[in-house]
Amino acid sequence: SSDLSNCLRIAVNFLVCFYQRFVIWPCATLPEATFQLPMSLAEPWGTAATIIFCILVASLLRRWWIASALKKYSERLASKVTVVVTTSAAESNPSTLTLESVFASFSVVPGLSSCAKLIVCDWPDVEDAKVRSCHHGRIQTKDFNAYKQYIENVRALCQSGAQPWANTSCLTLAHRHGFGLAVGAALEHVKTDFVLVIQHDRCFISPVPLLRVADLMESHPEVRYVGFPVNNQSAYRNPEAVAERHRGFQIKAKEVDGLHLLPLIMWYDSTHLASVAHYRQMVIPRLQPGDFIEESFGRDEVEDVLQNGMPAHEKYGNFLLVDPVSPRGYSVAHLEILRSKGPERHRKEDSTGFAELCRIRRVLRDKIKRQTRHADHEKQLRQRIGLLKRLAEVGALSPDVNPNLQDVLSLAAACDMRIPSWQDLTVHKLFAYRQG
Repeated sequence: SSDLSNCLRIAVNFLVCFYQRFVIWPCATLPEATFQLPMSLAEPWGTAATIIFCILVASLLRRWWIASALKKYSERLASKVTVVVTTSAAESNPSTLTLESVFASFSVVPGLSSCAKLIVCDWPDVEDAKVRSCHHGRIQTKDFNAYKQYIENVRALCQSGAQPWANTSCLTLAHRHGFGLAVGAALEHVKTDFVLVIQHDRCFISPVPLLRVADLMESHPEVRYVGFPVNNQSAYRNPEAVAERHRGFQIKAKEVDGLHLLPLIMWYDSTHLASVAHYRQMVIPRLQPGDFIEESFGRDEVEDVLQNGMPAHEKYGNFLLVDPVSPRGYSVAHLEILRSKGPERHRKEDSTGFAELCRIRRVLRDKIKRQTRHADHEKQLRQRIGLLKRLAEVGALSPDVNPNLQDVLSLAAACDMRIPSWQDLTVHKLFAYRQG
């Protein structure tokens, strides 16, 4: 607040000097005859300068008010929420590009960058005979040094203190925990009531009302987990798919404090805000080393709720934040989409999005050449291009691939394709299960 006051004082002094120099002084020093002219230069000059002065003051006050409000908002959010980002060995090590994309996307969510952030690096198991690539925390010896260098690179980013890495620390685990227990280890360092859990390849593409969600969870303790929709296809975010798969079992969104929450009968590891106490008391004690929460605790929840009905859901208290206007919309993107779909998908440089943009470019050129249209396929293609464009806008796409993205956008325009804005991005098709 003191910095804002100093800036305001300096700016006001400048504007006063401006007003004296260009309004009062010119008018006072003009010859007397000038003021006696019917259409004198003094009057219009003074009036115009006064209007400009008022506009500048109003603009300055507006900027100060917005900055002050955002500062208070950020402080409130930081007092309630700590961000935990989980990471583990990957084919892209030692590059931190994917993690940098995730952190770049924090700017999309108001106040998120001000929260304390903790990156927890799980330690891998080295199993040359059992694994061919980095998978679920198991790697080969040849990848071990790359992961250690990756951790050092992450620490260097944290120590830089530059945005968006300010107020970020790095925790390296001494042995393999798995996703679930790695979150549990991070929670030992969390002092807020709520934790925002983010995997190292999930980034925000649209704003989410994080403070409103935290306030809601504070006012309604029965809401212990709120997930944010991701672009991955999922059965349990679709009430129709749940009913179809589980013999008519019904889930229905409800409105709580102006937000629409859909009960989840399965815990998802993807980006979510959760009660730290709930994590410590109910979730972590039921995990084994190496567990993903959704694959153990989450499946237990499904069985429990299906067997005992929605009253059993109360002890889990997990919900999905949904937009009733766009129920298939999403606010989080899985950066797996940047990988190519061919055998080269595990190449280290493949995580930049270059291969995927080249694939789309080939598809568009073929479309122009053959003059063929397939409505369903074209809709998927438009959505994918729209998502890549949005990732570039939020800084989650490497600048190195911007020329390739521009080529894709030009080809899409040549195909008369309307690329959706980020507000219109949707999951193309939600899973539906057939009985039998």
